[in-house]
Amino acid sequence: MRVNYHTHTVLCGHARGTEEEYVKAAVEGGMEILGFSEHCTYLMHPHATDKPCLTLQQLPEHIRAIRAAGEKYRDSIRVHAGMEVEYFPETFAELANILRDQGVEYLLLGQHFLDSPLGQRTRNEIYDPAILTHYCDQVIEGMQTGAFTYVAHPDCILFLGDRGLLKQQLRRICREAKACGLPLEINLLGIHKQKHYPCTEYFELLAEEGNTVIFGADAHQPERFLNYEAETKGKALVEQYGLHLVETVPFRRF
Repeated sequence: MRVNYHTHTVLCGHARGTEEEYVKAAVEGGMEILGFSEHCTYLMHPHATDKPCLTLQQLPEHIRAIRAAGEKYRDSIRVHAGMEVEYFPETFAELANILRDQGVEYLLLGQHFLDSPLGQRTRNEIYDPAILTHYCDQVIEGMQTGAFTYVAHPDCILFLGDRGLLKQQLRRICREAKACGLPLEINLLGIHKQKHYPCTEYFELLAEEGNTVIFGADAHQPERFLNYEAETKGKALVEQYGLHLVETVPFRRF
């Protein structure tokens, strides 16, 4: 894998490894461009301070550590500071301003909750079609801000209802992404761990709608950059469905 923009660290509370450890592993794995995209789900939510996630207090040091690792290995790799962001309309503008002021270069849209960090979790079992529709509405609204560089795992919602309805709703995301010129991610962590995503319906839609796709390692351990099995499987699926895969993407201003 030459390029990856989807990387977490120990700061998210469910990964391990420091910023430098990820950069070092990426260099060992032959990567040329590495982007960090830590979760900041609870950054703007005062009632979720007990959640294991990047905090406002940790943010400046996180950015400094990324810059330091990038400088240390500058002859071998280009390193960027991004963030994986939930689109919560009430707090997004303020959050974007904070991240921009701290030197964050790009945003990935990764919607794990609806409405707020204490709202419906999209990876819990969901049977209600209204929740599925609401999820797609929120992702589409996020894309329409023009602030996001690409959409991470847009099919991560664990909808266990009618698969035809799932495909119908995800088609809306695919069409809006194409209209906005946004790549959609093929999540290699999902392939590696055999999660419910990326799903068959998603690959069918990507082919039917002609979306541009990009691989995201969604790395939670540095050694993920030394294991190429998921990427090999991902490339086989890209070929099988005849998808348009890009390695790099220009950062959107936010």
